[in-house]
Amino acid sequence: MNVIFLDFDGVITTLNGNLRPREKENAKEERIKIVARICDLYDCKIVVESAHKDMIVRKTLTSRIKWIQEILDLLKEYGAEVIDRTPCIKTEIAPGIIMEIWKEAEIKAYLDKHPEVEHFCIIDDDDRVSEPDKQAGNFRNSDLNMYREYLVSPLLYSDTDPDIVGIQEYHIEEVGKILQKKRI
Repeated sequence: MNVIFLDFDGVITTLNGNLRPREKENAKEERIKIVARICDLYDCKIVVESAHKDMIVRKTLTSRIKWIQEILDLLKEYGAEVIDRTPCIKTEIAPGIIMEIWKEAEIKAYLDKHPEVEHFCIIDDDDRVSEPDKQAGNFRNSDLNMYREYLVSPLLYSDTDPDIVGIQEYHIEEVGKILQKKRI
C-alpha cells in the first residue's frame, strides 16, 4: 500500500495575514484537488499527520471542527481516501507537564504498526527552507529529520504571491519520485 502522510496547515490551508495578498476563494479546494490527483495517479491512501489530527475521531474519521470536516469532505468528494490519522503521542516530562512528541515519532509508530505500507511520502510544510540553503545541505531543526528523504515541503506563505503557497502542481512529480523509494 502507498500512503501519503498529510499535514493540513501549509499544504491545504495557508497563512494569510493583513499584509499579504488575499488568496483566491477556491484556493483550498484547488489544493485538495491536487492531493486527490496524487492519490489517483499513485494509488495512495491518506493518513492525516496534521497537528490538528487529535480533532479527528479515529473510529469515524470525522471532526466536529467545521474547517477540518470541510477538508475531509472535500478529499472524499474528489476521490481521495482518508484511512487513518497518526497516533497522538504525548509524554509527561515533569509532574503535570505534558509534551506532545514530534511528528516523526508518530509517523514511525504508525509505520511500525502497519507493515502493509510499502511506500510513503510526507507532505508537510514543517521543513521548508530556501532553495539555496537546501542545495547547500543546510536545514533547520525539524520534527521530520528522520524522514527528510520522504518529504515534500510546500511553501506556507508568501508576502507577494498567494498563488505559490500550499501544495502545487509541480509537487505531483516530486511525490511520485519519493513513492518509488522503499520504506526504511
